[in-house]
Formats: sequence, structure tokens, C-alpha cells
Amino acid sequence: MAREPHFTDGSRVTERLTEYTAPHGFAYELTGFTNVLNSLAQGVRGEFSFLPDGTGTNIRWTYEFKPRPGRGWVLNGPFKPLWQRYMQRALDRMVDMTEGRDPR
Repeated sequence: MAREPHFTDGSRVTERLTEYTAPHGFAYELTGFTNVLNSLAQGVRGEFSFLPDGTGTNIRWTYEFKPRPGRGWVLNGPFKPLWQRYMQRALDRMVDMTEGRDPR
């Protein structure tokens, strides 16, 4: 299964579901970036895991970039803290939405 999400900057990517294990999680790949990531990475593998934790759920979201030749240092250096902040904000918004709070 694949889809083509559009980002707020007008760029897009192809997102393909690669694994699904209900209710424990799923994995996906992103390819064909139309923004600056296209020059840095051939693709990305992302994974969500959902594990029971007391009365709640522990959510784990991981990303693995597949760097283009000679670009790994950018992804593992200056790009990494920017991406971590993006992931944290996105996850916080998802939690807000599931708890019925306005994520803006």
C-alpha cells in the first residue's frame, strides 16, 4: 500500500507501508522526496511500535535514513538535531489529537 503525502512547503514523497503487526506497530519507507532531502537521502525507513505501559501505551517512533553517497555526515551531523525536534513535535501533536486536545 502506498500514498503520496504533501508537506506544508509544497513538497511531497512516496510513502509505502512495509510491515503491519496489529496492534503492536507498523513500518514504512519514504522515497522520492521533492525537497532538499532528495539530495541527502535515497530514502527513509520509519517504524512505530505501541507497547502497553500500565494504564497507557508507550509509543516508539524510529527513523533510519539511507544516505546518498558522501551525505551521511550531513544526516548524522547538523541535520540530526533538527530532525529530532521535528519528530518530537509531530509525536506531541499526535498524542494531543488522540487525547482530544487541539494540536495547534
